[in-house]
Amino acid sequence: MPISKAGVRHCERSLLALSFVVRKLPDMPEELLDSVWRFARPIFNGVKVERLIHCSGRCPTDMTVFKRCNGTGLLYLEDARPGGWIVGELLPQSSRGNEGHVRIIGDIDLGPTPSACIDPRDGGIICVTQEGRVYKCTGWDDATVDSPAVWRPIREGRRISNYMHDMICTEDGVLWGLSKPRACQHHGVYALSRTSTDRSPRRSSLTLPEDCLVHSVAYSNGKVYALEPRFSQGQHSVERFVRVDSVGENDIEFTVIKQLGAFWKPSLDVSGGICYIAGIDPGMGPMIITYNALEGTELARLMIYHISQCPPVSRIYAAPGGRFWITSERAREIRLLRLTYNILTAADLNPLTVPAIVEDRGFGNGALGGTDEYVNITHQNTTRYYYLYTPNTTVQAILLNIHGLGDSCHHFREASGLVDLADAHGLLVVTPCGLPNGFLLNSFNAGVCCQTNKKVDDFGFIKKILAIVNPSNKLPVFSAGFSNGGMMSEGLLCLDMVTKAVSVSGVEVLEPGSEDGIKACSANFTESQAKIANVHGTADMLVPYGGNSWLGYPPVEEDMHAWSSRLDCATNYTNTKTDQDYDYLEYTGCKQLGSRVLLVRHNGGGHAWHGSGDFDTPKFVVDFLLGGSEEDVTFDDSVYRVENS
Repeated sequence: MPISKAGVRHCERSLLALSFVVRKLPDMPEELLDSVWRFARPIFNGVKVERLIHCSGRCPTDMTVFKRCNGTGLLYLEDARPGGWIVGELLPQSSRGNEGHVRIIGDIDLGPTPSACIDPRDGGIICVTQEGRVYKCTGWDDATVDSPAVWRPIREGRRISNYMHDMICTEDGVLWGLSKPRACQHHGVYALSRTSTDRSPRRSSLTLPEDCLVHSVAYSNGKVYALEPRFSQGQHSVERFVRVDSVGENDIEFTVIKQLGAFWKPSLDVSGGICYIAGIDPGMGPMIITYNALEGTELARLMIYHISQCPPVSRIYAAPGGRFWITSERAREIRLLRLTYNILTAADLNPLTVPAIVEDRGFGNGALGGTDEYVNITHQNTTRYYYLYTPNTTVQAILLNIHGLGDSCHHFREASGLVDLADAHGLLVVTPCGLPNGFLLNSFNAGVCCQTNKKVDDFGFIKKILAIVNPSNKLPVFSAGFSNGGMMSEGLLCLDMVTKAVSVSGVEVLEPGSEDGIKACSANFTESQAKIANVHGTADMLVPYGGNSWLGYPPVEEDMHAWSSRLDCATNYTNTKTDQDYDYLEYTGCKQLGSRVLLVRHNGGGHAWHGSGDFDTPKFVVDFLLGGSEEDVTFDDSVYRVENS
């Protein structure tokens, strides 16, 4: 890829050998859940900087960077005319700059910033000029000033139709690269071009259909891979890591390997089936992902916070031994990095237990007349806890009261305000206690959020609680939760464990998340009658209203539309009421009497247990679950918020 650098011959060269582990974390399984990052914000992996080549010389020149086929060295091609061209090599094992590996190549005008790659058949360097002329130089390894190697035209001197950058050459003599599309409204996407080094006919780049465009291309073990952006209503919504199966004049066939969220300036390389992806996620900053394309498993993600650790990445190149090269135009440097996996590849993390709480468990509201118990049971060979509040009136229903990530059952049983309404409505309130995840944050395994130990079965835990408190299965069971607890509430409804649910600042996140998670819910849901409500702020940064495909969170409106489809309600919602900052968006016309799908959109609201103006979340929850109308919600001076979730 052509990058603007200072001449490497004149560069200051130094070796930086130090390890960065910003936060030493407990050992944990490899299947770290994306959603924890949004809350905990640690750097998950260490990185060792093994080589640092500064390019801060006085005379910047255009320089083309490319790698050897096996990734053992990174090469650069530099215009040194008159007198030819220079090929320099950066090797992983050296503590010096260029090793003195400089070859002089015969004088020929390749033009500005030619694209280059290594031919795996004979080790020769292939160059494509911006005019589309193709040259090859063999024997460059042994070239000297007195005996220079020579550029020779190939393809019978015929030009190809388009200049290609990020060029790669395969064992069958095919050149792949990225070309500027003829027409595209999106910046940074390219047509995937393919041509032969041995035949004179030229192949036009694939420019017509928008879904043929890619961000980056790579090659490994006989397979071509790419990063393919997907657009929705003109906006970049999803990035897909794909294998290229076939190419035609105006179409291309991909096999999707991994679906990622949208991110900026993505770069891709693959070595030995291990994929390295660099980019900038709009919500999380610069990131490097390693992914096993053969096994279909994500190995690690490195979140980059400090320029001293890793500058903004312009291009990434895979190297053997878990290493990768990065180039940075802004920092004018090239680095060889090696990820340290010791934090992630450890033995299974056994479930941690929540110790019995010995402090006072009394409620702020002394008027409660029921009984409050702190109960322990054994689940998955681990002691688990839950609170059980039994009202002083006849029990009409069971209400699960589920806390969010980083909160506790001890705090949430009071903060949610639902227990305060239990006596008046005959609610048996169960507040389950989550387990600490790998970051020691109490959580539930709702799917792609938020328990890092995927072996923890929280749905099974709640099922066991219900078998104890509702042994004859005569009482209806409802659920309400905040954030991670809202995710659990929707999951419980998906699994037919409850018949009514309210998710506050949550969304449905069954594995594998996003659109496929919605499909998993539909596959499990068998009820013909149910009620679901979601109260969500449009400015929620943790569980975004518009979704976050990186974390596996679908957009809230897509989530509710899926519930409408499951319950045979209207295809589109109707704004049935607007109350100050709250819009009541209801999918009416449900075929089964008693079914209801309602989205309460808090315009400008954040990630909170909402309560402002005339809206009071606990009152809304009880009214919705027990059949009351939202019109009956009245203002309560107490505003319930869960600060720690």
